[in-house]
Amino acid sequence: MTPPNHFVIMEPPYCCARGSGTDPFEPHQSCFQDLHNNNFSKIRSKLYKFPIPSDANTSQTRIQNDLLTVVLFLLLTNIFNFCFLREQQPAYATTLVQTRLLPLYKLSVSVPYLVATANWVLGELASCLPEEMSADVYTSLLKALVMPDNRDISCYPVRVSAAAAIVGLLDNDYPPPEWLPLLQVVIGRIGNNEEESSILFHLLSSVVEAGHENVVVHIPYIVSTLVVGISKCIPTDLEPWPQMVEKGFEALAAIDQSWESFTAEQSEENASSEKWVSSQATIGRAFSSLLQQAWLALAHHLGREDEVLPPSSCLDYASTLLRSIMLSVTESNAILELKVSKLLLVWADLIANWHAWEESEDMSIFECIKEAVSLHKKHGLKNFIGGQMPSPPAPPVPQPSIIQGIGSFISEAALHYPSAMWKICSCIHILLHAPIYSSETEGVKQSLAVAFCQATYTRFREIKSKPCPLWKPLLLAISSCYLCCPEVVEGILEKDGDGGFQTWMSALGSVSSSSFKPGLPTESEIKLIVLALAKVVERVVVVGKSSGALLRECFTSLMEASIRWKELREEEEAGGEEETEDDDEIEDDDDDNDDDEDSEDDEYEETEEEFLNRYAEAALALENGTVIEEGDLEDEDQEMDFEQGPCFVIAVQFAIITTAYELITFSLIYFYNIHSYCQVCKIWEIRWPKLSLTQVFAMNNLSSFTALDSNPLSTPCSFGAQHHRPVLLQRSRNTVVCSVKPLVATPSSLSLSGSPNQGLNRIESLTQVSGVLGCQWGDEGKGKLVDILAQHFDIVARCQGGANAGHTIYNAEGKKFALHLVPSGILNEETLCVIGNGVVVHLPGLFKEIDGLESNGVSCKGRILVSDRAHLLFDFHQIVDGLRESELSESFIGTTKRGIGPCYSNKVIRNGIRVSDLRHMDTLPQKLDDLLSDAASRFQGFDYGPHVLKEEVEKYKRFAERLEPFIADTVHVVNEAISEKKKILVEGGQATMLDIDFGTYPFVTSSSPSAGGICTGLGIAPRVLGDLVGVVKAYTTRVGSGPFPTEILGQGGDLLRSAGQEFGTTTGRPRRCGWLDMAALKYCCQINGFSSLNLTKLDVLSDLPKILLGVAYKQKDGTPIKSFPSDLRDLEQLEACPCLSLLFGYDMMFVDYEELPGWESDISSVRNYSDLPQAARQYVETIEELLGVPVHYIGVGPGRDALIYK
Repeated sequence: MTPPNHFVIMEPPYCCARGSGTDPFEPHQSCFQDLHNNNFSKIRSKLYKFPIPSDANTSQTRIQNDLLTVVLFLLLTNIFNFCFLREQQPAYATTLVQTRLLPLYKLSVSVPYLVATANWVLGELASCLPEEMSADVYTSLLKALVMPDNRDISCYPVRVSAAAAIVGLLDNDYPPPEWLPLLQVVIGRIGNNEEESSILFHLLSSVVEAGHENVVVHIPYIVSTLVVGISKCIPTDLEPWPQMVEKGFEALAAIDQSWESFTAEQSEENASSEKWVSSQATIGRAFSSLLQQAWLALAHHLGREDEVLPPSSCLDYASTLLRSIMLSVTESNAILELKVSKLLLVWADLIANWHAWEESEDMSIFECIKEAVSLHKKHGLKNFIGGQMPSPPAPPVPQPSIIQGIGSFISEAALHYPSAMWKICSCIHILLHAPIYSSETEGVKQSLAVAFCQATYTRFREIKSKPCPLWKPLLLAISSCYLCCPEVVEGILEKDGDGGFQTWMSALGSVSSSSFKPGLPTESEIKLIVLALAKVVERVVVVGKSSGALLRECFTSLMEASIRWKELREEEEAGGEEETEDDDEIEDDDDDNDDDEDSEDDEYEETEEEFLNRYAEAALALENGTVIEEGDLEDEDQEMDFEQGPCFVIAVQFAIITTAYELITFSLIYFYNIHSYCQVCKIWEIRWPKLSLTQVFAMNNLSSFTALDSNPLSTPCSFGAQHHRPVLLQRSRNTVVCSVKPLVATPSSLSLSGSPNQGLNRIESLTQVSGVLGCQWGDEGKGKLVDILAQHFDIVARCQGGANAGHTIYNAEGKKFALHLVPSGILNEETLCVIGNGVVVHLPGLFKEIDGLESNGVSCKGRILVSDRAHLLFDFHQIVDGLRESELSESFIGTTKRGIGPCYSNKVIRNGIRVSDLRHMDTLPQKLDDLLSDAASRFQGFDYGPHVLKEEVEKYKRFAERLEPFIADTVHVVNEAISEKKKILVEGGQATMLDIDFGTYPFVTSSSPSAGGICTGLGIAPRVLGDLVGVVKAYTTRVGSGPFPTEILGQGGDLLRSAGQEFGTTTGRPRRCGWLDMAALKYCCQINGFSSLNLTKLDVLSDLPKILLGVAYKQKDGTPIKSFPSDLRDLEQLEACPCLSLLFGYDMMFVDYEELPGWESDISSVRNYSDLPQAARQYVETIEELLGVPVHYIGVGPGRDALIYK
């Protein structure tokens, strides 16, 4: 076969100069003639060491020789000058490749070393190749990649150079037209030759990394195929693994990281799809099969399953694969199928004996540790905490468990692996506090704490003379151990008699201060510090651990750490989540930063003397072992995962409040011999000016309280001779499944003293237009009552507020639905749900709720109407809400940050955008631009540009299309329904005490959740409004800031919060808890004119021996205050605890309490009012008597059936 352009190729190099000028490379060949003359013969002689086929005819041999000569000449002339070639027009490279290189791959005669050279050239020309040649280039290289050996001639150089060329093309963003053929060829070649397979593994990793989303769909196939080949090469003895296996593990780890990276970028919906789960399961099964072959089959083959450990080859890569296996587990039976526990046992033994520390490796081991703990928490792993007993006749001594092997690794790492200290610290905390240790395994937990504390304190003692970056992780690790076993840790720290306990405590306080040079702590770190210091204070004061000097220092450190935590929380609330900037902006910023750095260099230049002094100090520190080498602690800025386990079940603020409550009466007076409130306040303001006494007792953003009984702070402890903290509640509220079907009048659900129709009659007697409103500060449980009543109404309507409302209801299977915009009647298939004109609508949130309902089988089509007069709440309203809150600083209101206030502000100043505006896309951009421009001019931190407007407009074009079927003139719809005698139930959001006019202003919402808001929020006449049911909790709760006269401070309020599961549906924030405030309830009933009340959560009070009712507010002389105070300062003087009033001088006004007996029995199963204990009925009837309003509904549990009709 004659190659293309045969006359050109056949010409020898020295005859190539043609005067016609048709060769584009001709003008530039002469300048390389000297290079050609000097080196051509040498290169040619080396290449000719590889023989040419002896049976080739003369013509083919001549062609080979001429081709070899021409290509070598090109290499020594044009191609060596790649820099020149890349500067020319693309035609140069295109002509070179088409006329001189690609024809070589089509020769009928095998010319391996010529093709190998061409491969190299293609790889070097990657940046010059045009996209349209991609198919030809990759076809040629794939042909070279599979070129077989020709008798005595090895084509190994051809295949290797082809692989290198493909890697070069991919590195220069020159992808193939199709990825699958490339993958199939590469995978098909792996395993034929060990040395060649190692190169192909590298090529495969490059292909997967470069292909990303184009290749990721093939990863399950890739992994499954590779595992089969690698498994065959794993030795069945204790010999180290061959290179083929090691490179295979490395490639699989890289491929798995590409898979994880891709899936992390996808939305939660895609990540949880059936296809993704199936693919992850396929990968998990393949990796499990490989690790079983590598770790378990060896011991089984040798018949020494309990004695033999496999080689520790590729332990870091194997850890990545093991973590992927655990990520694929979605059900408990998969743990057995994949043999996860057995693999973890072997892996734990391997890392326990691991001492080959690498500064940039082994990090996958730490990630695997965290995933193992997480999997154990979800499904429970066999032999995770307790080791299995060996079979007889072996001694009955349990073998090391998984967590013990991990603990050995972490302890050794703390001593020898400084660059991973942050990961070590995080793992220590997780291992001690995330798993649930039983009484039988408590010894394992203590032994871990001992090992961790000894290792970290040994390391800290070496560097304690001068603060450095290693301080923080070491101190935090010791803190985690201290929270777990305080007495044991104190013994370890004091073992050498050098004041180790006080040294640790002082250092812990210093790292939380703003003056700590190596870096300020993050919020999660400061929380751990606060909890540790609070524990120290408790032991120092309550147990009598030490003298006043240590107590003073510890308490001071606790308050300063609390201040720092408060500042961090305010910074986070003010800043919010920053939006990712465009690439162009990032580049511009980088350029600006470069300029700034240059200018800084110009402003200050270190002198020679300063330079020498600095390096002398560094050398001395290095000699003394007080610093670590450059590159260590590379993950120092990572956000550590400390908020796990029982120690964070107790809120940070609870630790502060409890400690401050007990210590203000003791420590300050003890320290300074001060006995008056004025003197205490003066000292406090001097010591802690950024944390007022009121703020100490107002910190209530607590975390989960599901395990309070397990923490010492929740148990009774004495304070002095006559002080005792009682445990008020022991039982948490159970979740009760309720039905979504219409209620049936049965004695168990709607009965009163044997009257089966009483409950049904009670509901049927409600007027045509009725309403359900909250009586306190929200979270009373309105959603449950609306859900029940909705089955007897044709329409359920929302009239005010927005996504700041949070109503929780349950379906027949016990599935919980948290609704924020959709009315609570949505679970009743016959009910029409209306979002009235008074509601501000956040469309992303509305569609998310609709999607969530429909994904759980609740049809929304044709059942939800949105008023065309309702105002739209945009994402920027939420940003503005946070910016506004940060401006208020110490006077922050504590909003939900849902943007409700800013949206209503736009409504009032008449520049808001309504739902009907979505039907006019020609004017929407200008209106939206006006709103965004106004926000940008008002707030310095608000980022706005043309791209933001464009994105918003495009997004709302899509929203408008989806919302159109839901839009209606709800004023007409509701009034037409009234005229047709249809029953309408109005669902109020928030509650009267948050009303913009009647609430505890300014700590209120931005709408009118009282009776007046119904008429304006739906467009109905006051005369048609009938019965209003007020929903009131059996005690009082409040979220966020603001006065709370009957609040219970300290442990009592916290345990009440735990029993009632008092965490906001909308914000998730813990609610402040207190006694029922009858003064506020009377005020609420006056405003709304309730016809009846729904008393909820009466069961939460079941364990109390006595219950207090705040029946009135009084002046200090005992004169009752007849009206609810409008002045915030008056309300702030009302305190729940008499001892606090005495201590702090709050004696101007006070709450008058009436004490009632508790019933101390479980009433959650009671369904008849007459079956309630006498004390419970007395509590209900006292409320009725004081308010003058009957209680018709009594909630004794969260389920729909847990309701008593009175």
